[in-house]
Order: sequence, then structure tokens, then C-alpha cells
Amino acid sequence: MGVFTSLGQTAFTRMPWWAWSWPRHCVIGGTGADFVPGLDVSRADMIIRKGFRASIDSYSAFFENDHKTPTGLAGYLRERGLTELTFVGLAHDFCVAWSAIDAAKLGFAARVIESATRAIDLDGSKGAAQQAMRAAGVTVAGSLSPQRTKEFAKTVVDAGVDMFVIRGTTVSAEHVSSQAEPLNLKEFIYELDVPVIVGGCATHTAALHLMRTGAAGVLVGFGGGAAHTTRTVLGVAVPMASAVADVAAARRDYLDESGGRYVHVIADGSIGTSGDISKAIACGADAVMVGSPFARATDAPGRGFHWGTEAHHAELPRGQRVQFDTVGTIEEILFGPSRVADGTMNLIGALKRSMATTGYTDCKEFQRVEVVVE
Repeated sequence: MGVFTSLGQTAFTRMPWWAWSWPRHCVIGGTGADFVPGLDVSRADMIIRKGFRASIDSYSAFFENDHKTPTGLAGYLRERGLTELTFVGLAHDFCVAWSAIDAAKLGFAARVIESATRAIDLDGSKGAAQQAMRAAGVTVAGSLSPQRTKEFAKTVVDAGVDMFVIRGTTVSAEHVSSQAEPLNLKEFIYELDVPVIVGGCATHTAALHLMRTGAAGVLVGFGGGAAHTTRTVLGVAVPMASAVADVAAARRDYLDESGGRYVHVIADGSIGTSGDISKAIACGADAVMVGSPFARATDAPGRGFHWGTEAHHAELPRGQRVQFDTVGTIEEILFGPSRVADGTMNLIGALKRSMATTGYTDCKEFQRVEVVVE
């Protein structure tokens, strides 16, 4: 049942989810269209203005709902060479879905992080949006902590995610809680039937067990992030070089054991500079989780602040909100040029130089470099 207002009158109608008309809101010139007080719009490179036709709802960031009138966003992104887009925010089944679908139709590689969105879900709108996004080739990813995975497993399966992440301080093949049913990862991953990334872990044995559950990737490390206080609160931490090397060794053993199934190793923790990225890959990581280096970007939404999910635990927070000095744009932090000599800018350029210095031309080969752990 849809509800909409027009000229002070209220009407009720039943219509498909894609044809809903909403109560009048965000009217140009009204307070509903204003930015939230305190938002620093001077940091924005572009402000998209849409929804200027009173008779047409405007969900997509790329087009009005006539699917013809462009907002200018696509051209702006293409001029800057951007080809991969990630969508978060509200609402999952309307603005987020329509924007992601239009992005895919325009040739961008579009992905939606479901855990960073929320749906309205009117008359099956969420399910319909999920189907439409999958048909358009949009990648939908979700994530949960191990403690909540069992409870929300069916929701995850029904949502039709294309990739799923189970991330906790430490995760075992059968996660046991005193307050919930044990989580059998092997059974869960088999039923989900999409790539699942699991972690953290830090030893050969734990990693091998996770790989045997069918995980597509394993997160390595816990307690070492810039915003984590696990080391202080729990007294638990791991040296990342040893942990990554151990898990990479487990990957080699599992590769032989499984007859060729390759599991990706992702370093998750203590990645603060370009040198840390190089060392993680040299020790065997296929990818790295980067947090604090991106928080230093002048165009990062946190404006120099960085925090992790552990900071919000209801009973025992193991993280904190930390602030870093900003050093440059996200483009400069990734690709340079660098204006500092501390490894916080031009991360990709530094990795390439590190590989060249040691005589390697690609990351996979770079994993064979001789490493000495002091």
C-alpha cells in the first residue's frame, strides 16, 4: 500500500515497488533538501542535484526516473578514469539499488556492500531490488560477526549475496559461544554457495582448518590495527610477519591436499605504511586490509578519524576512535606523488619500487622473495 500527498490531500494506492510515490520531501528550496548542519561541503568535488521534476521520483544518482535525463555523474567519473564503484547508504532497495543498476548498465563495475545499507522493504521491494541488481551484474556483498552469523544465516542466504565476509577477533572452524548454537562454518559455507572470506586467524593449524571449510579467503591477524586495543584489553596479539608466513604455508599445504584449490590470504592488521604492504605480500599475502592510511586522506569522510567495529562492543569494547594528520587526497595516497618520506603516500608506487628493487615484476612472484624476520 503506497501513501502520497498532493496539494494537501492524502491518497492510498496499491502499486508495484518500482512505482511508489512518497510523501513530499526534499523539496528544492526547503529545509528538507538542505545538507545536515556542520557538513563541510567545501571538501566535495561535485554536488549532484536531481529530482527537479515534481511528477517523477528520483532514486538513481545517474538518471532521473524517466531513465533519460542524466545527472552528469557518469561523465564526471569517466573523465577521472574511475571504472569501479561501491555503493552504500539508504535505501538499499531504492536509491542504492537504482544507482548500482544504472552504474552497471553504463559499463561501471558496480558492487553493493549490503551490511552498509538498510532497506525499506515495502511489499517485497528488497527481494525485487536484489533480483534486479543480480540481473544487471551488480555484485552484492554482506558481512557478519561469528556471533551473529548463525542467527542471521537464513537472512544472508535469502538476500542472495554474491560474496560474504565473517570477521571476528579470532575465528575457528566451529565457532562456539556460551549464548548461542555453535557455528559450523563448513556447513554454513556449503549452504551459502558463494565465496566466503573468514578471519581472523594467525597460525598454520587454524588457517588450515578454515581453508578446509571451503573458505575462498582467510583474514590473517588480530589485535594489531591502529584503532584496536585488543592487545591492551585482552593481552592477545600476533606478530604479523610470522602470522602471514604461517598462513601462507598452510595455503601451500592445502593446495596439495585439495588437489589444486587456492585460498587467498589477506593480511588484516598492522598495515600502516607502504612498507607494511610490501612486507605483507613478501611474506605470502595476496591482499591487505587498509584502514588508517586511507583515514589520512583529505577527502575521507572521517576527516582524519579512524575506528573499527570492535570499538562499539556493548560490553567490552576493544577499539577506539583515533585521529591522524591528513597528508593528501586518496588518489595521492594510492598513486602519488608523495610529499612525505614516511610511507603514508604513493602506496602503489612504493610497492612497485620494492618489487623492482628485489628483482620481481608481479606480486605472485614477489611472494618468493627471501625474507628475514628480526
